[in-house]
Amino acid sequence: MSLVLQAFVLGIIYGFGPCTISCAPVLVPIVMSTSKNYKQGLAYTLVFGLGRILVYMLLGMLMGTLGKSLEFYLSNKVVGVFMALMGLALIFKLHTKCLVPRIKITGLHMSFVAGVIMGFSPCAPLLAALALAVASKSALLGGLIALVFGIGTLISPILLLGLVSGKWASLKEFNNINNYVGGGFLIIMGLIFFFQ
Repeated sequence: MSLVLQAFVLGIIYGFGPCTISCAPVLVPIVMSTSKNYKQGLAYTLVFGLGRILVYMLLGMLMGTLGKSLEFYLSNKVVGVFMALMGLALIFKLHTKCLVPRIKITGLHMSFVAGVIMGFSPCAPLLAALALAVASKSALLGGLIALVFGIGTLISPILLLGLVSGKWASLKEFNNINNYVGGGFLIIMGLIFFFQ
């Protein structure tokens, strides 16, 4: 089996287990609090996945070039602080306000940045994919290996969660509580990451 195919299979297996478990607590509150319907929920999920996949590709290219292990990950404390800040942004509805001229913290931007942060979070399957990139000894092949791994992880229940969360967000009776529930959940997750 080629390195690229191995990475894709690894990504699909990972996507149906640990990936959904680790990404859902970050993605679902963002979708619930900022999307208006299931289509936006799906879009936010895909943008979140894009953020992760871009990081995977960069890491794969680095690993393919260096041909050795590289530990360039954010610590759990940094991830925890980021999640808590996103939670506060949702509670105080900062995603609807313009904090800097022409820059809005919207669901799409928040989803992308969250995906990038999660892309730098260490996990065993990603390390295995990066080991395949090291074995390739090529920046292009290393990047391709990481790309197909990331696509594999996106073909998972996480897409369904994005759709369901978007549909939930469209229900008017829950509009007033979505920001508080989603933001509170992200703060709790941030504290768990921070104190691990």
